Amino acid sequence: MLRSLIINSVAFFLLSYFGIGLHVDSFTTAIFAALIFGVLNIFGILIILPFAIFGWIGLVLYEALLIWLVTLFLSGFVITSFPLAILIAVILGVVNAIFK
Repeated sequence: MLRSLIINSVAFFLLSYFGIGLHVDSFTTAIFAALIFGVLNIFGILIILPFAIFGWIGLVLYEALLIWLVTLFLSGFVITSFPLAILIAVILGVVNAIFK
């Protein structure tokens, strides 16, 4: 859990520097975004079943939805569009697969 928090925090923070439409105010904001993302992921395990029917595409959309929800809870974490949330979900999935 701590490893995922650190990996996601660093990924959110670094992705904000690429200028693709993700804005993170500070590394502390990135940590809180990763924490909220993790909590939503834990509690959202019951609603993942309809998304899992569609395979990996459904899971990517589920992760993108969670990332989009983080923007509602955290004012310093801004994503400009839902397609960008999908891209970030794919990147997070790849980064987590590499570092786990």
